[in-house]
Amino acid sequence: MMEECIHRNWRGVVYNRRGHAGTSLLPEEYEEEEHFAKPFPVHADVEDMTAVIEHITKKYPRGRIVCVGFSLGSNLMVRYLGNSKSGCGAVAGVSVANGFDMVEGTKRLQSKGDWDAIITMKMKRLLVRHSEDLVKTRRMAPEHVKEIVKSKSFREFDAIVMGHLYGYEDVDEYYRENSCVHLLHDIEVPLLCLGDQDDPLLTQELLRSSLDAGKVNRHIITALTRNGGHLGWIEGWTGRPWMSRVIGEYI
Repeated sequence: MMEECIHRNWRGVVYNRRGHAGTSLLPEEYEEEEHFAKPFPVHADVEDMTAVIEHITKKYPRGRIVCVGFSLGSNLMVRYLGNSKSGCGAVAGVSVANGFDMVEGTKRLQSKGDWDAIITMKMKRLLVRHSEDLVKTRRMAPEHVKEIVKSKSFREFDAIVMGHLYGYEDVDEYYRENSCVHLLHDIEVPLLCLGDQDDPLLTQELLRSSLDAGKVNRHIITALTRNGGHLGWIEGWTGRPWMSRVIGEYI
């Protein structure tokens, strides 16, 4: 997608959630008695997303912002657009391979053993990488880290982490609060939802979420392909994805 931005002479900005891409959970200047890191952030941390958009708007006040989200990141992006409505600071959005409903989406993931195992492993590595920060800020005890490392599924991982950090007794309650499906009707900027019918992580019911929302919200348009995998849509001998070109044309 960044290559597409460069090709079209657009300024591209990549937003990585706290703790991802080598970033720290601790503030730049950490003083134990005065500052506390935000704990392992929830999947749809709209507060951080808002801070990013406000920073970009302040730095480039004449710029026109289009938000593009991929997979679980698109759930966060759509939640942001729905929460902020016309005051979101963006002129449009593109949601790619979005499951919309995290309750049903994570159940689907759990049924895909290998996929679930790979994603769970990545999440455990991410948490372990930041375990010292979480313990240092008294957000998590060492024994909790050991318990999390033993988790065997994405849902189990979230149940333990979000239970300790945010007090959720039911992981589905956490997923419902962090899903974007209930905010689709509140979006007030043009939104393209791109998905495909053979996505191994999404059911037909999940894909219909944006189709149903588009019947009552004129701002939403959905494009579904027959094939494409999860964030695939490759073409030619090079195997390059064509979705970035389509996104660029839409924007």
